Amino acid sequence: MQLPLQETSKDFEAQLKKAKKAAQDIFLHIPEYKDCPECEGEGLAEYEVGVPDFSAYFGGEIETRVGECENCLGSGRVEDDGMNDDNWRDGHGS
Repeated sequence: MQLPLQETSKDFEAQLKKAKKAAQDIFLHIPEYKDCPECEGEGLAEYEVGVPDFSAYFGGEIETRVGECENCLGSGRVEDDGMNDDNWRDGHGS
């Protein structure tokens, strides 16, 4: 059975579109991005920093400070690796 010319043309265009997409994925890897799981897209994260106490011999305390996120370098976005980030802080992905 011969398909009408229009249906054949539409099928060809769909296949051509898929082939172009595959070529772009291979040669022009354009990554997709998502919100950073560490700072939740803010670019800033809380870190614990050891602060020495010079009046005590082995003294000091740990303070919480806000700084540029080390995971996304402050951009708030990271490349989407396809991993589930629900428990990122506990196990760095699942």
